[in-house]
Amino acid sequence: MPVDRMRMRPWLEEQINSCQIPGLKWVNEEKRIFQIPWMHAARHGWDLEKDAPLFMRWAIHTGKYQPGKDKPDPKTWKANFRCAMNSLPDIEEVKDKSNKKGTNAFRVYKMLSSSERGLRKGKKRTNKESRPKGNKEVIHHYDADTVESTVSVYRLHLLIGHLFSFILYKLLTSNRNRRMRKSHPLQPKIFPMKIM
Repeated sequence: MPVDRMRMRPWLEEQINSCQIPGLKWVNEEKRIFQIPWMHAARHGWDLEKDAPLFMRWAIHTGKYQPGKDKPDPKTWKANFRCAMNSLPDIEEVKDKSNKKGTNAFRVYKMLSSSERGLRKGKKRTNKESRPKGNKEVIHHYDADTVESTVSVYRLHLLIGHLFSFILYKLLTSNRNRRMRKSHPLQPKIFPMKIM
């Protein structure tokens, strides 16, 4: 992998502005929203030159593919590209605008400004903070509804457990009674368990 290669966001902007890859274009340049052609390789009519040039260029740029030396592997190029896109903190997919099916499949992404990036990082930070780390004491705050529903679920589990135990007891003792009736004339008295 070349050490002095361009980072993905500026590289992508350069590719979009070059207008050399069909389907790779700005949807709204002012808002930094763009689309990438994303046709599935299993689709009829899929063509390496037409449907994977962006992924191939990224593989060449990152040093993962050397034309003439390596065998073309568009599936791996696409997977690597997707992983790289998903790992970027300043680009996110606009899922409700993407069309992932058909011959005109594409994904829509937005390049985030520094203020939008801060909001996105803030969300991630709160998720990480909510997870306990090491031996740190975790203080939980519960409202009355949460406690009441938890207690109700606990009681339901207890009741089901008792019911299961009672049914199992009945099954086992009835099988034993059948065997005993055949061999013993006197039948023992069975006392059922009390359910709380």
